[in-house]
Amino acid sequence: MFDFRDGVSETQFNEVLNTELGQSKRLGNLASKVYFDYHHTKFFQKESPNNVPPGTVVDRQICHPLNNDFYICSHAGMIGKTRPTQYHVLSGDIGFSADEMQELVHSLSYRYRRSTTAISVVYMLNLLCIYCH
Repeated sequence: MFDFRDGVSETQFNEVLNTELGQSKRLGNLASKVYFDYHHTKFFQKESPNNVPPGTVVDRQICHPLNNDFYICSHAGMIGKTRPTQYHVLSGDIGFSADEMQELVHSLSYRYRRSTTAISVVYMLNLLCIYCH
């Protein structure tokens, strides 16, 4: 099982890992804990006015050197520049590589039944987080 969360600051990562991850592991059903973040980062193509293509992943240069995090622009922008979603993989006990986790997140962005294209944040996860707040 993958646990995707919203609303956790970087200063709370250790608390989330120590508390929630421990509880979930006792139930025996958690393989990985992933947090997604809204921010103001935007990506541009060099020498092009177009948005980056859907599925673009940035996992170097601007990411934290010690944390397992990445930005993914899953969707095609309709107006203006697309804003990618940042994901922090807090625990990866299932053994997925970084590339496999990024592919999973990108694939899940196509699961919104009202759209024939990818959306920016995996819909059901976003809906659940909004409901819980």
